[in-house]
Amino acid sequence: MMKVAIWGTGGTYSRFKYFLKDNIEIVAFIETVPANTLFENRMVVSPEELGTIEYDYIIIFSVYLDAILEKVRKYGISEDRLILFNQYNEYSSFKRDSLFHKKLKRMDKFKNKMKILITGLSYHNEGIMDNKFEYPTINMAMGSQDLFYDYEVAKYVMHNCKWEERGGVKYCIVGMSYYSMEYDFSKSRDAYRIIRYYPEILNAHNMMDSRFFPAYAKKETERMLKCEHLSYVFEVKTLNYMLNDEEGKRVAQKDFNKHYPLTIYENKLILDEYLSFLEANHIKPIMVIMPVHSLYKKYVPQEKRNMFYKVLNEILLRHNVQVLDYFDSYQCPDSHYSDVSHLNQTGAEAFTEKLIRDIEW
Repeated sequence: MMKVAIWGTGGTYSRFKYFLKDNIEIVAFIETVPANTLFENRMVVSPEELGTIEYDYIIIFSVYLDAILEKVRKYGISEDRLILFNQYNEYSSFKRDSLFHKKLKRMDKFKNKMKILITGLSYHNEGIMDNKFEYPTINMAMGSQDLFYDYEVAKYVMHNCKWEERGGVKYCIVGMSYYSMEYDFSKSRDAYRIIRYYPEILNAHNMMDSRFFPAYAKKETERMLKCEHLSYVFEVKTLNYMLNDEEGKRVAQKDFNKHYPLTIYENKLILDEYLSFLEANHIKPIMVIMPVHSLYKKYVPQEKRNMFYKVLNEILLRHNVQVLDYFDSYQCPDSHYSDVSHLNQTGAEAFTEKLIRDIEW
């Protein structure tokens, strides 16, 4: 049994403590300025008091990492005894992102027969089941994927698949969210995750000069693999997120706390070019906005929805696109959601059947 002291008692710990393996014994919690003497029936100590307890490692569950590391150095705590949850979180994202290459391998099995391509965000990845369509379909939507990489993925698929004379993709479901116009993956806090597209896609977009992307991807991959040992402390678990008002507000505010006029301008150009590319290849675009739980929906600012459609309608003047917006129109029970903004498998099955009926084939 590994004895650990947990640094952090806030939201990060509360949301991710379930990732700790059963071989972990928590002997104490650490707070820079303890507000209480006990937390979860264990003592709470300050950094100065760490010498009074026995522990093997300190696990840091906090977003205030720089400040904590400064304290660690101040009190002479060996950094070899530190375990950072954020490193494991990045590593687990790295492992999940291998899904991109798994999808490409799956696509190779029927690439000369594929008729439907899906791009988009995690909502579309989890909420649209490509095995339910009548025609061969590949869902290339990914968590955190933006319009730029939607377009890059579509180009890669089209340029690297050899179609039968009368075959080829005929439809493309372009997954969108009301914040899509203000979202740039390469400028987000998760920008390091664009390495998942390497080596198939070599464009780092706004993160760096793409000439340096191969070296960066190699370096980041090596960094992630060095975190593999953290799997002895943590394990990925499917969390049963609470469907409550607080969670709906937290997630919606995180998603829509954006004000990036330059990103809107660039994404407008990207979407326009993406749709033109599809049309030039005789592919019908179908734009899909996914349903969300009412607890999330009520905290989405109306001005963001208005802005989305203002920009989108300008683009649609030049393109023939079927737009299917299920944000308000689709109703389903709580049991169909994995969290406040994503459908689970049961929800995805029901929604996909509805989507298939609604598409103008």
